Amino acid sequence: MGVGDPFGMSIAHICPSKNSRLIVTGNFDHCTLEGVPVPRVTMQEQRNLVTTLSLLLLSVTAIMLFGCGPRQGTSVLPDAQLDISESSVVRKPMPDPYTERTLRTRSNIRAEPSTTSGIVATLRGDALVGLLGLEDGWYNVVADSVTGWIWAPLLNMTDADRWEAAISYSLSKSENNSLFVAKYSKDRTMVIVLDISWRNLSDMRKLQIVSVAGEAWRRGCNHMGIDPIPEIRFMSNTEVQIAKWHAFWGPEVMH
Repeated sequence: MGVGDPFGMSIAHICPSKNSRLIVTGNFDHCTLEGVPVPRVTMQEQRNLVTTLSLLLLSVTAIMLFGCGPRQGTSVLPDAQLDISESSVVRKPMPDPYTERTLRTRSNIRAEPSTTSGIVATLRGDALVGLLGLEDGWYNVVADSVTGWIWAPLLNMTDADRWEAAISYSLSKSENNSLFVAKYSKDRTMVIVLDISWRNLSDMRKLQIVSVAGEAWRRGCNHMGIDPIPEIRFMSNTEVQIAKWHAFWGPEVMH
């Protein structure tokens, strides 16, 4: 092995004849070619040759790893030529700030949820309004920058709208509704969860509250177009039924 050889082998000049036989002994300073004298190779020439071969090997390795040009389908445009204009940015649409419904007929928007309140605007049939809230069977709406109240049956309502409007109306007309800590519909049945103070009331008072709530529920369902009228189940906070009201059988108190 030659002194200073980083690849573990000796390197000589190319043989002048393919029939000549190269005999390598020791290092580059003692190479002989049978029958032909071989010029001596200086240490500087050895280093230059090793450096050249090293660079060649690195180049071949880089080409094998990374390829020799841009891959098909990739862009080589400089950053200055990339399209980053406002029109190229895809923006996610903002959600609507409120639910919208159309009117069934020409309708008045009032300042308060009452037929005796002043009219702030009159809208044509099929006009579009945004729903902001619900109170006593009236929807708080906005249309053409005008805000006011409109009676729920004047809107094209979904089934969920009808339930909510009927509940809103009946709650406002029910006696002692402060006892009702939760109210919701389930399987077309109105469910009222009663406060624990219910148990301190007399049986007569309980019956009266169930009757008033039931009649208010009947009117609310009639106003909002819910038919047949679902019954009401009065539940404790432990989901025990303690009273009920039915459109045909009336009120019944169990506990």
